[in-house]
Amino acid sequence: MKLQDNQIGKIASIDLRTILLEKLKGITLQFIEHLFKEEVVNLCGTPFERKSPNGFYHRAGSDPGSVIVQGQRVLVKKPRVKKYNKEHPLSSYQALRNKDFLTDRVINSMLCGVSTRNYNALLEAISGGTGLSKSVVSRAFISGSKKDLEEINCRDFSKHDFAVIMIDGIEF
Repeated sequence: MKLQDNQIGKIASIDLRTILLEKLKGITLQFIEHLFKEEVVNLCGTPFERKSPNGFYHRAGSDPGSVIVQGQRVLVKKPRVKKYNKEHPLSSYQALRNKDFLTDRVINSMLCGVSTRNYNALLEAISGGTGLSKSVVSRAFISGSKKDLEEINCRDFSKHDFAVIMIDGIEF
């Protein structure tokens, strides 16, 4: 069987798309790691520096953690920082754990008919990804739809004049 030129182009574009997506996922995870390192350096200074630039911050190893990337929870190595021997949360880590990254994608998927039970099938596999539980997807949908409902209910109609005719008839 001989492939035509347009079939070769389709195969090449599919392979290219797969390679590109894999590279983008890797670059995203590297960027996240870089964000963590940069924040730690801003707080604690460079490694082996005698005094931190911002007071009494110091490195305290790392813990396993997870962030949301492309609507999926991904495992990362979260650096720990302490100030006066108390844990100091990294703002970059807190921002990447924010469910708002997840909420928009979940709402769009649920409005298209995807249930919480089938949501994991929708996710593209990210290396190191752990997927999402049904309850996380459900909570994201509830919080996102609650914001949308509040926005609808809080609209101001005082600038509008409405004329309504209601006709109710069972028999004519």
